[in-house]
Amino acid sequence: MIPSRFLYVINSLNKEDFKLLGKFLYSPMHNSNKNVIKLYQYLKQIYPEFQSEKLKMELMYKKIFPEKIYNEKIIRNLIYEFCFNVEKFLSYINYSHSIIVFQKHLLQELSARKLDRLVKENLRSADELLSTQKIKDEDYYNIKVFLEETRLLNEMKDVPMGKSLVLSNIRKEYVKSASNYFLLVILRTYFEKKNSDEQIKSDVEIGFAEYLLKFLDDKIENYKDETVIYLLYKYLKLKEDTDTNEFYNLKNLTISNKEKLSASYFKDFILELYNYCKTQERKGNKIFGYESFELIKYMRDNNLLLENDGIILEHNYTNTVATAIRLKEIDWALDFIKNFKDKLPEKIRENTYCYNMAAVSYITSSMLNNDERLVYLDNALNFLAKVKTSDFYSMTRVNNLQLFIFYEKNDFDPMFNLIDAYRHFLHSNKLIPDALKNRYSCFINFMSRLINIKSGSKNASIEKLKLDVMKAETEYKKWLISRIEEIEKI
Repeated sequence: MIPSRFLYVINSLNKEDFKLLGKFLYSPMHNSNKNVIKLYQYLKQIYPEFQSEKLKMELMYKKIFPEKIYNEKIIRNLIYEFCFNVEKFLSYINYSHSIIVFQKHLLQELSARKLDRLVKENLRSADELLSTQKIKDEDYYNIKVFLEETRLLNEMKDVPMGKSLVLSNIRKEYVKSASNYFLLVILRTYFEKKNSDEQIKSDVEIGFAEYLLKFLDDKIENYKDETVIYLLYKYLKLKEDTDTNEFYNLKNLTISNKEKLSASYFKDFILELYNYCKTQERKGNKIFGYESFELIKYMRDNNLLLENDGIILEHNYTNTVATAIRLKEIDWALDFIKNFKDKLPEKIRENTYCYNMAAVSYITSSMLNNDERLVYLDNALNFLAKVKTSDFYSMTRVNNLQLFIFYEKNDFDPMFNLIDAYRHFLHSNKLIPDALKNRYSCFINFMSRLINIKSGSKNASIEKLKLDVMKAETEYKKWLISRIEEIEKI
């Protein structure tokens, strides 16, 4: 049986990669095993059909060793050596993409060989290359620190004590670059941790980052030309800022500075703006529902919803659909579901598709008359029945949508059973962040009180429920209040 690692690696190569791999393997500097070249030649004949009947170890062996009796150990060892060479090739490809990284390694080798004159010449070349880079992120300052350190060590050999001002200026640049690199690493790590904590409970602590933010509070304007540092600080502060005008300032600042941000930073910042909109919308600020939809359309049009390998994550797919249907943009949502379905990872594709079709069916039902409404509610339940929950996010989403559908159908018995099971699930799950767990718990408690009132309980007060919902930090506040107001009109 063909080793899975082998299939995994060769299937990642496109036509141009495969052609370059051949040149790499034919070079004696990279590969000295002629049998590795023979294996490449065999694979070249069947490319790209690496799942076909021709890709069998026995056939490979016969082609490479036609005069020998089949020996599985020999062909396996050759396959592993081939994989090792492919991985070296991938490393080479990555290395060759960046001229400045090439310059860094060249300077390291020149310094080790004590070729000081060539070190100075190549430092100038590296400085010129670095000066053309608009993006000043961790990668930039990592290289900058290396260059200043190399320059300092090189100049110390020649500069006499009487001209120590030269060394002082180099040290100043070195300290500035090292400080900016340090700031970027800490702020980026803290930014990612804060986002992660909102999605899954974690006990990782980066206490020093809080002190660093306080340090920057009075000095951040000094970093206004350091776009990445400045924006990281501003986005961390946005999480605690109550002034919604800061959202618009940051949105404009981020988009206008797109060319000064790496693709990953730009995407993360736009997603942060979107998450801020969701938080504000949950608090009852309706205008941010429209803002979030505009951001979703911007992300779709600029390929920010996709990962580097062209897939879309389940979370992004579902959030996009949810944003559209909250504004009753049903046609847009259905178009997105259809066009992006094949971009979902295969293992979760049907699950994610069925859940989102259930969500669209549910929202569509609210726009129809009684008979048609029930058809769409039943369609939603049918789609949900096909969803297999594998984590707490999918579990909570399915539970919440089931509760909505049962409520609209006045089907209260399964609701009480689901609420009991849901409450136990929330209590026992240790991965759900506390803030999210509290919002879900509030929601199901309010839902329980709501169906008690709707089913005729005389011991429950609709006025008290409405007041409690309006004061609470709960999921689906808007939905709860609208259903309470429906009862009040009866």
